[in-house]
Amino acid sequence: MKLSKNQQYWLLHITGWYGFFILHELVFEDDFTSLGHFIFFYTIPTFGVIITHIYRKRLLSHLHIKQSTLLPWKFITSGWLILTLIFVALNTTLIFLASNNFLGLAKQDIDDQTLPSWQELIKGVIWFSFLFSTPWFAVYHTYKFAQMAIQRAIEATRLKELLHEAELENLKSQLNPHFLFNSLNSIKALTVNDPELAREAITKLSDLLRLSLMFGKLETVFVEREMEIVEDYLSLEKMRFGQRLNFKLDISNETNVVHIPPLTIQTLAENAIKHGISERKQGGEIEIKTYIKEKTLTIQVKNSGVLKMKSSGIGLTNLQRRLKIMDPNSKFSMVKEDEDHVLATIYLNVK
Repeated sequence: MKLSKNQQYWLLHITGWYGFFILHELVFEDDFTSLGHFIFFYTIPTFGVIITHIYRKRLLSHLHIKQSTLLPWKFITSGWLILTLIFVALNTTLIFLASNNFLGLAKQDIDDQTLPSWQELIKGVIWFSFLFSTPWFAVYHTYKFAQMAIQRAIEATRLKELLHEAELENLKSQLNPHFLFNSLNSIKALTVNDPELAREAITKLSDLLRLSLMFGKLETVFVEREMEIVEDYLSLEKMRFGQRLNFKLDISNETNVVHIPPLTIQTLAENAIKHGISERKQGGEIEIKTYIKEKTLTIQVKNSGVLKMKSSGIGLTNLQRRLKIMDPNSKFSMVKEDEDHVLATIYLNVK
């Protein structure tokens, strides 16, 4: 049967105090048969159990009131001093009672002639009290310090996760309107020139919105699911640009079940349309490729166009931040591959 946390505490607390005193008796080879010795040396651990338990409750109450995650060293120091003084008073009282035969001890148990001077007695009592109060403080507060350090680490990890979740939610809330705005612009261009095609585009847009809303509830998605929304998006843009837009997909099967942040490839495709294809009279081509090499997922989106020195806007900025949240070692680059093409590349560790 597994002991509760409270039962474990009492077992260790009582065993620790009495075990320490028994060890003391064995080391110094004291007489266990003496009644005076029994009363003197086994009254002290009983008081030790009670006094240190009261101190522990006061310490936990102090930490709860202060809402502190650090040990209050002033409180501990004063507690140690008070506990030691209580032991001094207790030991002195027991010795006084024993020496005056108030405990009904036999003559052979206490011999007044063998008692040390009061100066020596006080020194011995102080040392004795220090000897028994200090180990308890050292053991208990070492354990408490380790416990609180572990708790702080757990809370720090959880806080980091909550911050990441909040940041991801904020980025998603910025990204979805951005994506919707671009899609509506595409449909707007079709309503005048080709109403039938515009209706088909609206149907595809509804599918895109459904998937994007679904993605908004997820922290990661499979590459395969991501490519569904990318294909719908590119098909939608194909209706808008006609012969001016062509796209090619080269998705390795082994990458289909790899996790990536939602709308990762979609963001790159959207950027390629906005800053590449749409600015060229003759249009161009978009090529998307994924593969795994040495446990690293590589995503490449190449498009016709010219690389701009300035940032391409909120989409790519958010993407880079989301990649870093998922994998701090992730890498993103956008380079001029040749005079007529731009290549965006993402590297993510495969878990």
